Amino acid sequence: MSRRPLSYEELNRIVADLEAKRALLATINDFALKLLGIPTANELAWYVAREVVGRLGFVDCVVYLVDAEAPMLQQVAAIGAKNPKGDQILNPLRIPFGQGITGHVAKTRQPIIVDDTRNDSRYIPDVEEGRAEICVPLIIDEHTVGAIDCEDPRPGHFNWDHLEILTTVAAMTSAKLKLINQTRRIEERTKELRRLNDQLRDEVAERERVQQELRDNRQLIQSVIDAVPAIISVKDREGRFLLVNPAQAAFYGLTVEDMVGKPLEAVVPVDYAYLTRTRDREVFESGQALVGFDESSTDRAGRDSSWYTSKVPIKVADGTVTAVLTTAINITERKQAEEALSKSEELFAKTFHASPGLFAIARPHDGKIYDVNETWLKVLGHSYQNALSKTAYELGIWRNPNDRAAFVERLVKDGSVRGFETVFCTKHGEELQVLVSAEEVEIHGEPRMLIVSQDVTALKLVEERLHQAQKMEAIGQLTGGVAHDFNNLLAVIQGNAELLGNELGEDNKFLKSIFRASLRGAELTRHLLAFARRQPLRPRPVDLPGLIEGLSELLALTLGESIEIEVAAQPGCWPAIADPGQVENALLNLALNARDAMPAGGKLRITCANARLDEADVAPLPEARVGEYTVLTVRDTGHGMTAEHLARAFEPFFTTKDVGQASGLGLSMVYGFAKQSGGHAIIASELGQGTIVTLYLPRAASNPAVATAASPEQTPQGRGEVVLVIEDDPDVRGLTVQMVESLGFRVISAAEAHSARTLIEDGQRIDVMLSDIVLPGQVSGLEFAEEVRRRRPEIRILFMSGYPAETKGQSVGRSADSLLLNKPFRKRHLAEALRKTLDA
Repeated sequence: MSRRPLSYEELNRIVADLEAKRALLATINDFALKLLGIPTANELAWYVAREVVGRLGFVDCVVYLVDAEAPMLQQVAAIGAKNPKGDQILNPLRIPFGQGITGHVAKTRQPIIVDDTRNDSRYIPDVEEGRAEICVPLIIDEHTVGAIDCEDPRPGHFNWDHLEILTTVAAMTSAKLKLINQTRRIEERTKELRRLNDQLRDEVAERERVQQELRDNRQLIQSVIDAVPAIISVKDREGRFLLVNPAQAAFYGLTVEDMVGKPLEAVVPVDYAYLTRTRDREVFESGQALVGFDESSTDRAGRDSSWYTSKVPIKVADGTVTAVLTTAINITERKQAEEALSKSEELFAKTFHASPGLFAIARPHDGKIYDVNETWLKVLGHSYQNALSKTAYELGIWRNPNDRAAFVERLVKDGSVRGFETVFCTKHGEELQVLVSAEEVEIHGEPRMLIVSQDVTALKLVEERLHQAQKMEAIGQLTGGVAHDFNNLLAVIQGNAELLGNELGEDNKFLKSIFRASLRGAELTRHLLAFARRQPLRPRPVDLPGLIEGLSELLALTLGESIEIEVAAQPGCWPAIADPGQVENALLNLALNARDAMPAGGKLRITCANARLDEADVAPLPEARVGEYTVLTVRDTGHGMTAEHLARAFEPFFTTKDVGQASGLGLSMVYGFAKQSGGHAIIASELGQGTIVTLYLPRAASNPAVATAASPEQTPQGRGEVVLVIEDDPDVRGLTVQMVESLGFRVISAAEAHSARTLIEDGQRIDVMLSDIVLPGQVSGLEFAEEVRRRRPEIRILFMSGYPAETKGQSVGRSADSLLLNKPFRKRHLAEALRKTLDA
């Protein structure tokens, strides 16, 4: 079959195609040569993209490389219409395998040509949509490592020639990528080899350094072993000495050479050798050290000693114990010291914990408590666990921080403190007066601060009460003496006024004024004597609830409607032994004080109850005695008193009222009456909380007698009987003589016992001796009366006194004819006393 000859045009076209392929081959050859000099994958991607567009005539080219961490294509270079400058990626797409045209190529590893992307659902639009697309994979060892994707705005633009060119570029690019990866791995391996070589060199140097250090340490250890005073030895499983130091050998009187290589039994006593073997065997079998145990040993001279010993296993690489290292320190002297110290500490501990004082041990540098005794815990109320490792300041024991600062300052300055007076607070808020002393001591070899505190609260209270009692007693003696002299004056004033009344008439206004003044004076002296516990009392059983009920109406009228009165009594309330008149006076005084404390009104509560006081109850009550009492309590809701006023409330003439509004004797009279009755009085008050006054009156042995109606008062007259008046005060004596004579008696008088004795010895008639108790000279009225009874038993005795304390501790008389007449007295009272004495 003959072939048709080519036309000129056909021949020219073939020649042109050959020329174009030759030019393309030259371009690809140049492309391949330049690939060899590109060092990294990113630079390669940009180079391929530029060459495909710039030299091969493609409009647009994107190079993808596979992300090493995920099966996705990552844009790394893009050049063409979408990226004219070719220096950045405007839309860095990440395409999973299988998605889009590019992802499909990556997954299938097959190139693809798309004539029109609008007809292909796999197409993923980019910044600028292309119509024709061609994509070839980059493959290394049958694994997709990337893709080259080109687009063109002309549909059907790409053909098999384009695919052949792009496939060739992809093959060369893949080969270069593989070369780059291999080069990178070679470089990394080379770098790792260099690192390992450097590390090996360093390890060799370190091993040499360690070996030298071991040699130095071995020499140092040997020097230490030789020099240390402790005994050191190493023995194998058979008990042979592998190593001993000079101290070990010297203990047995040998040399190191004598012991090394010898078995244990050849060197040490048999008993000790057996015990040592047993302990060595325990270390060999357990592989565990025996650290710090005490043992005794005997040297060749038979001397016993104590040692602090440790045994440590020596192991080879596989953990096998091949030898035992034994170290021992001679603690014989320490043991002896410890025994002595133990005895001393035992004695100290017994003293510390048994002491009634508050003992505490603290660390000197921070004051934290190290130990306390039982008394400290009991008195201050803290638990042992709560007190440890805290300071007294943290526990709130110091009430006054300034005291604590002063105590610490003295302690730092002088190193010790003696008898520092301050106030401690217990855990429950109670306050204690204490004397604190501190001294630095050594306990268990550590410096400690021994703090001894003595609770002097009770002693201070006793001192305070003694001071108060002495003050009240002194005031009582003073007021009693004043009352004595004042009563004598009042006797003269009142008696002469009464005598003048017989002449001028009792309605005389001047005499009435004198009588009122003398009565007020007498009332004043009664109050003074009540406080001084010297007033004449007529105690008898008193039904306190009944007495209060009888005063209720008077109290209501006295206090007014603005004050509510409440009366309550315990069922079966005991009768009290007291002077009922003085009880009434006391109750009225307290009610009036309550009224003044409640100017705007309030409530007054009066209660009666029974009480048995034991030793613990009377301890805080000065002069109170154990016994059974009937308790009368008066409570108001007034303004109350300050602590300063409360401390002086029972003092005579002390008052918080304005001048002229009160005498200041009301509460003092109540106090004195309760004390003189054998009871007690206490007062409690706070500002804004009212006041409570409590009277303790002794329980009566019998019930109150039923009162009988009194007969009309009449002044008895004398029948010529002779009365001997003995009184040292001339005014009182003269007045008394006049009053006795005006009553129908005959009178003789004397100023003291000596003169009266002369009259009695003369043998003249004397029916009654009216004598003052206090007489000048060596003989009192009471003593003279006893003398008269022995010499003239027919003479009746009547005493008078302005100071009943004169009879304290003495009997006024031994028979019923001895009565006491209190100054000042009225004429009628004198007549009644004389008549009763004569008729007895």
